[in-house]
Amino acid sequence: MLIMHIMKYQKNLAFVLLVSLFLQSCGVGEPVEQVEHSTDTGEMDNLQEKPSVISEVSTVQESEAVAPGVRPQYVSFPAAALSYLQHFRFPHATFQSIAQVKTGLQDENAYVRSAAIQAVPNLINKRSDVQDLLPHILDALKDSDPDVRRASLGALPTLVEMGADAQILLSHTFDALKDSDYDVCNAARQVLWTLVEESADVQILLPPILNALRDIDHDVHIAARQALDILVEKAADADVPVLLPPILNAFEDIGYNFDQKALMLLIRDLFAKSDDALGLLPLILSALKHRSYYVHIVADEKLYFLIQEGTDVHVLVPPILNALQDSHWKVRRAALKALRTLVEKGADVQLLVPPILNALQDSVSDVRRAALKALQTLVEKGADMQLLVPPILNALQDSVSDVRRNALEALRTLVQKGADVQATVTPILNALEDSNSDVRIAALRALPTLVQKSADVQATVTPILNALKDSNSDVRIAAIRTLPTLVEMGADVHVLLPHILNALKNINPDVRIAALMALPTLVEVGADVHVLLPHILNALKNINSDVRIAALRALPTLVEMGADVHVLLP
Repeated sequence: MLIMHIMKYQKNLAFVLLVSLFLQSCGVGEPVEQVEHSTDTGEMDNLQEKPSVISEVSTVQESEAVAPGVRPQYVSFPAAALSYLQHFRFPHATFQSIAQVKTGLQDENAYVRSAAIQAVPNLINKRSDVQDLLPHILDALKDSDPDVRRASLGALPTLVEMGADAQILLSHTFDALKDSDYDVCNAARQVLWTLVEESADVQILLPPILNALRDIDHDVHIAARQALDILVEKAADADVPVLLPPILNAFEDIGYNFDQKALMLLIRDLFAKSDDALGLLPLILSALKHRSYYVHIVADEKLYFLIQEGTDVHVLVPPILNALQDSHWKVRRAALKALRTLVEKGADVQLLVPPILNALQDSVSDVRRAALKALQTLVEKGADMQLLVPPILNALQDSVSDVRRNALEALRTLVQKGADVQATVTPILNALEDSNSDVRIAALRALPTLVQKSADVQATVTPILNALKDSNSDVRIAAIRTLPTLVEMGADVHVLLPHILNALKNINPDVRIAALMALPTLVEVGADVHVLLPHILNALKNINSDVRIAALRALPTLVEMGADVHVLLP
């Protein structure tokens, strides 16, 4: 019994030879390798006469011998003798028919079951064999012995090659990844890669892979991700419309239990498989509805490249205009962004104005913002400005501050392109009183353009001086930056100078830097250099290095305008 127990766990040749000597010393006769191939039934009778070595012999109901030269009643050997046979590789070649394999799979000894499975690849030669053996192989995947389970996994690629359902076998392979035995799990991974890499039809394999993505087992989930990468790499142009929707849906279902950036790369690789613009467009718009921000990035990127890579813009305009009516706001926003690119590539500007103006009434603020940006592009490409000014002015009353800010940016573009300045001055000055600091900054940035386009300079000075006292430092900085333009356009420098000098004392270093940067322009238009010089010298001693740098940059202009070099040198 001790030898039988040891042989259950020891599988090396030295131990096999030791057992061989033991068996021969007991009078068993020839080494087992000779018994396997002997045609003399007397040898086997000798085995039966040694109850001390072979304690019991079980019989098999099949009348057909499992191995040539071995009687059926000796097929299921007791543990010691069968271990001996196995380590001389109870040869799977001895299984010469499907019937013998099926009999071997029912044997009580794991070595026989394993050898029977290993014979499968050499015996299957037609589809009927696959259907006959498949239930038995699937049962063997649940065998109590890990070697049998591992051998069963090794037979799966052959079964698929001969016509077995790849989806079913792939699902069982994923299940095997949860096996308690490490070697079985490792074998399942290897078989998984083989099934995915060698399959000719990637669409057949997709459902079980996506199903495995939802598995809570970490190893199964990771293996499914890796299998999906291989599948996408193998995909052809025609596979993209079939693969993309279920992949996106699967990642929606499993939530955020995955690497978002890895998903982005996966979708990007899939998009790269096809250059069919009209075929890809619905898929891109569908991807824009996904909740992953990274999927949106890839979809936007692909849409941009479709337009930029020479696709006929006249072909793309109709479906993108249709996308403006989509129920999902992200699709509508992306369509407006695409229209901007199409305009730059030569699309008919006048055709696009009405639908973009309609988008200004969208219920979603991000869509309204995208419409305002699209209108800026239309203006730059020659759209009728007088038609656009009223709706953009209306957008200044929007309840969302970002929309009001974008409206001010659009007005600035309109004025630059020649829109009626007088119609825009008052709304922009009113925006300086907006409750949102970003809107006030946008208004300040628009004012220099108005002044340069013949607006009343004096009318803008007071609102800007008030902005210099704003509670928000960014607003104060924006106000300071408008002053040089006002001075150049005729504003009284002596009125503005005290406010600039006061800004040099501001607690915020960025405000002080902005004031220092404005000084050279004030000097050039008539500010007294000698009045400014002490303030510049004081800024050179500031604790903040950026303030000191800004002061140094102002000095050359002061010297050019008559400042005493000898005062500056120390």
